[in-house]
Amino acid sequence: MSEIEWVRGGGVLRDAQGRRDEARTERIRAELKLQEEEKTKIGRWRDYDERWKALAASDEALSFADIPWPLRTAPSSRDTDAFTLPAISEFLFESLSVRSNAVTKKSRIRGSILRWHPDKSSLVVGRVVAEDVDAVREGIHAVFHCLKRLQDDERDNNNSV
Repeated sequence: MSEIEWVRGGGVLRDAQGRRDEARTERIRAELKLQEEEKTKIGRWRDYDERWKALAASDEALSFADIPWPLRTAPSSRDTDAFTLPAISEFLFESLSVRSNAVTKKSRIRGSILRWHPDKSSLVVGRVVAEDVDAVREGIHAVFHCLKRLQDDERDNNNSV
């Protein structure tokens, strides 16, 4: 059994003299925890992206809850107050902190703006059930406004460097 598997199973490593090697064990525990956090972050982004692909491939009617909103937790029914700059930023950028990431903030913002642009979203809004249309439009505009602010902030940060 590898050291990593041993520690994952709750074991404690030992040094060459058979004494407990707490420092090495803790380093492996920290690495395992980091790997799990990265897996969660990547999974959240992958789920979001897959939901968008499924939505684009379908022609079914949509409700507010069917829209893959760019948030860590889905908003409660028609609650557009959840679309804040910090909440959207947290979701968009959390997977960028993963060590294997090759995506930049700039490209993530740009791709999101293209996805959430009000002119492009008319295809989605056209499929939304009547009682949710206003809330979906309001949500799209709130998300787009936040994305434009993020884009402006990113541009300002790059110009000041």
